[in-house]
Amino acid sequence: MYIFSPETRAYFKTLSEIGTRTNATSREMGKEKKLKVSTEQEAQDRKAAYLKYAREFKEQENEIRRLNPPESIKDEHEELISSYWKFTQAAENSLKALDLYNLINDAGLAETSEHYQVEAASEIEMIIMNMIVRIMF
Repeated sequence: MYIFSPETRAYFKTLSEIGTRTNATSREMGKEKKLKVSTEQEAQDRKAAYLKYAREFKEQENEIRRLNPPESIKDEHEELISSYWKFTQAAENSLKALDLYNLINDAGLAETSEHYQVEAASEIEMIIMNMIVRIMF
């Protein structure tokens, strides 16, 4: 059994809580992306939802930036911030894919944004796994 310092436990507990909220926001955004946009009101509703999700992701990114990681994983923490920034930018690009004037969703831009978001999420998972390995050994 590993014994971690209170600071290390607090860091990973907070990181886990942020991750849980990120996953919830991602699920909600995924549901929103599946909805058809055929009226101006639906487009405005989609835009409002995307803005809400983008703000949530940005707040989660800022929470990660404010964390004080254990010394042994400071480099990985910086990588995590970078990957989370990529994730946030990809989410914001989803909003750009929504053409409010023509009431369409630019499928190519939306797909590219989703690809980058998935890629950044994979990076985040790998970085966290590396942190755990580093802290344990």
